[in-house]
Amino acid sequence: MTRNNRIRAAVMKSHFLVAVFAGLMFPSWPAFAAEQIGWRDLGVTIRPSEDPSYRLKPDQKNSFMDVLRVAALRRQGRAVDEKLAARDAEARQSLDASGLDVDRLLEQEAAFRKKIALQRSTVRMDLDGREVRIPGYLLPLEFEGTSIREFLLVPYVGACIHTPPPPANQIIHVKADEAFSAQGLFTPVWVTGKLSTDGSKQSVGLSDGTSTFDVGYVLNASSVRIY
Repeated sequence: MTRNNRIRAAVMKSHFLVAVFAGLMFPSWPAFAAEQIGWRDLGVTIRPSEDPSYRLKPDQKNSFMDVLRVAALRRQGRAVDEKLAARDAEARQSLDASGLDVDRLLEQEAAFRKKIALQRSTVRMDLDGREVRIPGYLLPLEFEGTSIREFLLVPYVGACIHTPPPPANQIIHVKADEAFSAQGLFTPVWVTGKLSTDGSKQSVGLSDGTSTFDVGYVLNASSVRIY
């Protein structure tokens, strides 16, 4: 065997050993091709700099908090006592002296609050059709005994049960290719599959009735594994 043939044979052998090792260590190799994401990735990101108080100095922030407190009371139709009204006037005067437009800051803060509220229900359209892998807790929708094919994936134990449900973009409707044997309610699992942004309403039967809530995502799962 020539020297080149020996080198070629050695390279082919090393490639074969790497392939065997990978097969032993990672039997479900396709799952590793999926993009691992977390629950924060499912919502629309808000940058801290969008908060109108982000660039304020510490003393300016304190003054603005006094203004916000009084503005919130008035927005709710509640009375503002003389002491708090005096602090509001002093805070406004201090902010004005710093060259800040208080009414403009209040408008920006109101817009920021609306954006935060919208963030809780908005799904990320750029995630549609992507292969992902995400951990969470299982809440069965359809099952036979311990065998489950369809369930809700939620970010924490107790979600949707006797408490206000998470926002729509924090609930995933999972449809598994194969039935999965769950250990009980809120079993921790890893789910891998294709994510879509098809929103829906889902109902979960509880001992004291049925709860219905908005779901932001659907995941057609090729793999469901115990966390």
